[in-house]
Amino acid sequence: DSASLFKLEPFDRIFIRRSPGYEIQVTARVEGEVIFPGSYSISRKDERISDLLKRAGGLTPEAYPEGARLERVFQIDEKERLKTLEILSQQSEDSLLLENISTEKTQAIGIDLKKIISQPGSDFDLLLQSGDVLKIPKELQTVRLSGALLYPITVRYDKKYAFRDYISSSGGFSTEAKPSKSYVIYANGTVDRTHSFFTFKNYPKVEPGAEIIVPQKEEKQKMTAGEALSFGSAAASVALVLVTIIKTLNP
Repeated sequence: DSASLFKLEPFDRIFIRRSPGYEIQVTARVEGEVIFPGSYSISRKDERISDLLKRAGGLTPEAYPEGARLERVFQIDEKERLKTLEILSQQSEDSLLLENISTEKTQAIGIDLKKIISQPGSDFDLLLQSGDVLKIPKELQTVRLSGALLYPITVRYDKKYAFRDYISSSGGFSTEAKPSKSYVIYANGTVDRTHSFFTFKNYPKVEPGAEIIVPQKEEKQKMTAGEALSFGSAAASVALVLVTIIKTLNP
């Protein structure tokens, strides 16, 4: 029967569906600035990013290793967990909306490709999983500015510029900005935020290909007409009680 023809066998936490005489290949992919980009089979459980990079022929002269990132597909149990969390967080009664929530999730993992190359097999050199995509960009030359700024823009990277210089190039913070909550997303997917100490702010370093994001202040909820009327009635009642007490104490 069909149940006996197929079985699931574990492979380094990856499940591969097999049938007699046939096996689905487990692969990882390299994109961008390597000599031989493409998909490569994962033939061993202990294969790492450095192994994949060697098989792809290494980096091209135009590669920007600081911007390299690893994109990983969530496993099925993780996808289901995320789907449940999204449904619970939205608390929606719209069944059509819930059915359309995508379970195809990928996670960008910030890696240090320079350390991986210089220290193969170290903790920086992650084990590969099925569907991993290693992306290595060209040398990046811009910085993107988003959020509560007067003129959000993408500008040329300048190694002489600090965080506030880039903010100035976008016109500065808007009146709705929260500068103390600003953060930077780097090209490899890692994030650094602004650190505050009393009135002093230590803004994150800006690197090529980074994005500076300035959040907005939370909009204060305006009082409805009914709430204003209730508040006014309560205030009038309190005022009346105070007048009565004063008259009692001073006949």
